[in-house]
Amino acid sequence: MYFFARGFVGRKSDTILWFLLCFLTAVLQSQVRSYTKDLVSSVELPPQYVGLTVNPKIVRQFLGLRFLVADLIWVDTLYKADIVREKKSFTDFYHAAKVIIELDPNNLYVYYFSGMYLSVIKDDIAGSTDILKEGANYLEGINLERSDSWRLPFALGYNLIFEEQNIEEGAHWIQKASQYEQAPPYLKSLAQRISTEKGRLEVGARILSDLHQRTLRTEAGELAAEKRKRIEKKMLTIAHKQELLDLNERFSEFLLTTGGYHYSRNRVFNLFLRSMSHSGKDLYGKYLFLDLNGKIVSTPVH
Repeated sequence: MYFFARGFVGRKSDTILWFLLCFLTAVLQSQVRSYTKDLVSSVELPPQYVGLTVNPKIVRQFLGLRFLVADLIWVDTLYKADIVREKKSFTDFYHAAKVIIELDPNNLYVYYFSGMYLSVIKDDIAGSTDILKEGANYLEGINLERSDSWRLPFALGYNLIFEEQNIEEGAHWIQKASQYEQAPPYLKSLAQRISTEKGRLEVGARILSDLHQRTLRTEAGELAAEKRKRIEKKMLTIAHKQELLDLNERFSEFLLTTGGYHYSRNRVFNLFLRSMSHSGKDLYGKYLFLDLNGKIVSTPVH
């Protein structure tokens, strides 16, 4: 009994001592944290993307974690996208998106959203083309057919045509998009007209309209409103080009049917506008006129 009681008392003393040490450590740690917090409370932490601090090669070794990490980086990137202001090619947003793609290459939405966000919102055209092209090529390599698979090559075609002015390659990807079984009927028809300016403008209008609708459905607040304004500005630019193209086509028909080539150009132009009950102004409220080549134009908008 003596030895049993002695052992019990010894263990009890050790336990009490252990709890006392833990308590003192906790108090000390709390004081240190409080002191540190006071030091840095006035300093705003930089909104750096978490994706820039992650090495995907290391994470990929842990198969059960890479999808979780990819999702966490994706949420962080979306949250900080409107906070970080960048005016350069291959932005930090681009690099964060590339880390997500390396961890989860099957997430097709990351290619599409990141590519269009970089193009329309961040003005990172080089980064946008790189991500969209990687996604379109990956999609072809795995031969995946989903209801929205066609959107990736369609978006790449838009970016190449309107942002890179690479009409030939852009038209190639639009035609690729039309070959997907789930592609909408208008796209199959549009692919046949993509070699024309009218067809290319329709591509731009549809891509931007889709992006605008997505922001309306999923985002709110001042930053989202600013984002939509930037999209709407690009939409208006394309609508303006469509308006001028349509007017020029109609003017050519008017000249043919009325024999207007034999009369003063400005007089015939005024008659043309009157026949359409047109105000003589474009979408921006600027006056329309004929240039030296007889083409309907308006004062450039800056």
